[in-house]
Amino acid sequence: MINGTAITVIMGVKGGTTDTPPSGGWTPDTTTSGVIYYTGKILIKSLQLNAPSGSDKATYTVQYTGTGALTKVPVTA
Repeated sequence: MINGTAITVIMGVKGGTTDTPPSGGWTPDTTTSGVIYYTGKILIKSLQLNAPSGSDKATYTVQYTGTGALTKVPVTA
């Protein structure tokens, strides 16, 4: 069950130069000095998947609630 699951999120500029997700998933840019990203915890309230038959595209809609303050993480490369 997804509803109520707590996860850690990272928000910011993604690292790398491709739009194709790497095998380990996207990660924040931690090599460019001056970039800032944020991290925190959220609770998933709902998750909906839309994957039309015959389509090679799928979309997700997620509703969530933050469980505390975001932590600002400046990059000092």
